[in-house]
Amino acid sequence: MPDRSPSSTLAYLIEAEVPASDFAADVKAGLSVRPATLPPKYFYDARGAQLFHDICDTPEYYVTRAEHELLNTHAKAIADAIGPHANIIEPGSGAAEKVRVLLKACEDPAELTLIDISREQLEAVASELAEDMPALRVGAVAGDFTAPLDLSGDMFAGAGKRVCFFPGGTIGNFAPDEQVTLLQHFKGFLRPGDAILLGVDRIKDAALLDAAYNDAEGLTAQFNLNILSHMQAALNAKIDTSAWEHAAFFSPSKGCIEMHLRARRATQIEVSGDVFAFDAGETIKTEESWKFDVSRLKSLGKKAGLKLGQVWSSEGEAFSLAWLEVT
Repeated sequence: MPDRSPSSTLAYLIEAEVPASDFAADVKAGLSVRPATLPPKYFYDARGAQLFHDICDTPEYYVTRAEHELLNTHAKAIADAIGPHANIIEPGSGAAEKVRVLLKACEDPAELTLIDISREQLEAVASELAEDMPALRVGAVAGDFTAPLDLSGDMFAGAGKRVCFFPGGTIGNFAPDEQVTLLQHFKGFLRPGDAILLGVDRIKDAALLDAAYNDAEGLTAQFNLNILSHMQAALNAKIDTSAWEHAAFFSPSKGCIEMHLRARRATQIEVSGDVFAFDAGETIKTEESWKFDVSRLKSLGKKAGLKLGQVWSSEGEAFSLAWLEVT
């Protein structure tokens, strides 16, 4: 049973962490196939979370700036769609900076539930937000939002809509069939009339997209390579990290960025006694970042059993927030 013990400032703090054995199983499964893969959710140990926060401030990474501009410009219209006394749920909440803008625009928001796999960051962020907004009921769920989680019991005390806020273009990090599965998972704790407010990066010039994942400071490269360090720390994996380098590029035919770790030379990775050999130049895919237009959004919503409503966009349609309603 998950631990529902509240902290001093939180209405509830649910411990639902994925055990390390699942991490090991996922790594072994991904390295056993060709092309090899690693799940991007394992980027986010404490250092990975900090690196991603730093990436968001780089000149090349337009996504965060575009989404903040979008939220500040359209906050009133989005808040009107959400309505009063809402229950906001944010899976993969991270630093929870964007949801603050949304909450301030909403009429008497009732409750915020933050969900994140990084337990230490989650409690700190949720507690700070609870202190800053004492009229708001704040709770936290420490766990993997891609897995079934018990979002019931102490939750959803507000009389208004339940709105799942999933910003940052994170949906694009999942393959198309996984995007549908994830939205259906979110839909499971919503009711007719509730909605998912989904952040999506838009299809645009390939050079701009390539630059965003190959910043001059090398932070994205560090973030990508850090998944190997996470494996070393959490799984006692034997890895020569110097044998790997960062590679990321936009694939126009797929409409997505692919991020890989590429072997500089022949090397191997050992996890719990299993050894996985790689030739020079061979890669491990660590992330896909799918980009969207309205047609792709409509198709995604339809497959997930959601109706696409309003789409709010930043200047030049660099980034959008889409209202996907449960019917």
